[in-house]
Amino acid sequence: MTGVAALVSISVMLNLTYSELSLPFSDDKVTDILFDRQPLDLYMDSRSIATYVIYKDWYEKTYGRCPPKTCYTCAGGCNPYREERFMVKLDDGSRMETVFHEGLLQFAGLKLKVRFRLIIEWSPSTVYPPKKPRNHLGIGYRRNSSGEGILSQLFLNHIISERTVSICTPSSPRKFTGKVILGSFTASECRTTYPQKRYRMKSPELSFNTALSYVGVVSVEGKTFVHKMPNGLALYDTGAYSIILPKPYFESVLNKMTDLIKQGSHRGAYVKTKDGEWYIRQEEYRYFPDLGFALGGLWEDTAILIPPKYYTERCNGTWCALLLQHHSSPEVMLGRPFFTSHFSSFGEGPSGLRTVTLADYASRERYQGSLESLRDS
Repeated sequence: MTGVAALVSISVMLNLTYSELSLPFSDDKVTDILFDRQPLDLYMDSRSIATYVIYKDWYEKTYGRCPPKTCYTCAGGCNPYREERFMVKLDDGSRMETVFHEGLLQFAGLKLKVRFRLIIEWSPSTVYPPKKPRNHLGIGYRRNSSGEGILSQLFLNHIISERTVSICTPSSPRKFTGKVILGSFTASECRTTYPQKRYRMKSPELSFNTALSYVGVVSVEGKTFVHKMPNGLALYDTGAYSIILPKPYFESVLNKMTDLIKQGSHRGAYVKTKDGEWYIRQEEYRYFPDLGFALGGLWEDTAILIPPKYYTERCNGTWCALLLQHHSSPEVMLGRPFFTSHFSSFGEGPSGLRTVTLADYASRERYQGSLESLRDS
């Protein structure tokens, strides 16, 4: 009997099927996970299916002594350099070479043999500042994908009863502190408001996504501006620090944002950019609009709003940094400002239907204006 089969058999005999497994995280970093009894810090990645762990021998030959909870050593020895290599390109432009590996995963009282990948080569992005590689905990999944994801392995081994990932982080984008819940979600795990909003995922080839038909802003007086997005797609990315829009939509939203601030304050509204980051003058903060997104589909759109406290940070009395960026891709990336303002749950039912469930956190200040106007403006 293999190690996986033995562990699963023990689990079945003792009836240790969990309704859910909860993992705490802070600043996107999940702790309290052991690989072959080695505690490692991993960065939560909703865009990735696979889990990537840094191989200690390679790291120390390249960078010197490995920091605590960063590198993995094979239990019983191994030579991953002889294994088939797979090149992976990350969203930030960095690249890494990986090999498949098996080891004992431990967290939340669970022990299970799992398949993951070792990082044995890495090259930095040519766009972003050089940095060292880090471990990634892939929590994403897509239809007909391989069973290498941790979520899929837990589900296929009957450790959890549902292929569902929920993210609860009612904090600031800078802290990004909360928990990721694997398996079925219960209301006691995260306090939210009702009714919840449920959407069908649009693309079966991508991880967590929905159709997106409009992006816009809603002023403090309830005035709305929307920009239609034909065949729009929203991607839910825990690794994105900001909301990232296609450049034409970014420019449109930023221009309208300043217009609404001017109308409300009867003063000027000023923005500037420095080192690739955008700033907006803080003096008119009380007139900053909410960002709005019409999600779902052509006939089932529901608007969600992100207030200024979630898309601005580092306000110094003169300027606030905007957590709003642009890129050349056609998708909208919903990053930390979204997750910290909305509870989200991504699931796949027995029929294969993949859905996204969203709700405001119970602690969040509710917007009192009209949401329906976002679609009809």
